[in-house]
Amino acid sequence: MNSKRSKTRPDPELMTGEERAAYYSRKVLSYLGFCAKAGKLRTGTNTCLSEMEKGSVKLLIVAMDMAENSAEKLLRRAERLGVEVRRYGESDALAKATGKYGAGVFGITDKEFADTVAGAIDNTTLTGGAFDDREEHQ
Repeated sequence: MNSKRSKTRPDPELMTGEERAAYYSRKVLSYLGFCAKAGKLRTGTNTCLSEMEKGSVKLLIVAMDMAENSAEKLLRRAERLGVEVRRYGESDALAKATGKYGAGVFGITDKEFADTVAGAIDNTTLTGGAFDDREEHQ
């Protein structure tokens, strides 16, 4: 049997900035899909606001293309409640990854998932081209 999958895991340290950003972007979408399948993902503005008030949202992801007024409302409430927030991605791509169409905001209710997704998002935004300054410090 001839497998198309690589036998070794790719090393992000050996990738260019663009390759690392794409690698971590795929990771983010994959992790969000896992969250949805595990029942640890809430979607929609009202649902996420309600879940944040209950203290169950550990990470709030607000799509970059979400309406500014709605996004600002969510960001202010999250800051007031001490909920970690990331502005990331486009709603269509996030919805496709999670199977939750029509949403621009996603709340992760599991701390481990939240930490993993936040880390992958941070790596995506920190390793993408102009934001990557590691080579200057070597």
